[in-house]
Amino acid sequence: MKTLPAIISLLLLSQPASARFGQSSLAEVFAKSDRVVEVVITSARVIPLRAGLENEACGYLYQAKVAETFKGSRATSVRFASNEQMAPDTRHLLFLRSATAAAGRDGQD
Repeated sequence: MKTLPAIISLLLLSQPASARFGQSSLAEVFAKSDRVVEVVITSARVIPLRAGLENEACGYLYQAKVAETFKGSRATSVRFASNEQMAPDTRHLLFLRSATAAAGRDGQD
């Protein structure tokens, strides 16, 4: 079983924290997240910029299987949207917030 610090270490080695988290520390990002999960992407769909322009992505909608939960609901799958392109069958550590919770925080990020 992986531990959260080991996964975070791998995440931080792959990209500078300032590039990934902006001005927030990892502890702040964890605290603001509703869920922190390690997932395997099971499907991906392009969210088109406009109807009929499927080649111009506005973002991506993902379905993922939860491999491990570090914070929040213990659900076995998750759906989320992102501007980042992720391939099916790849593993990712996600810091998630519900859209309604994020909207209610009035830009306090």
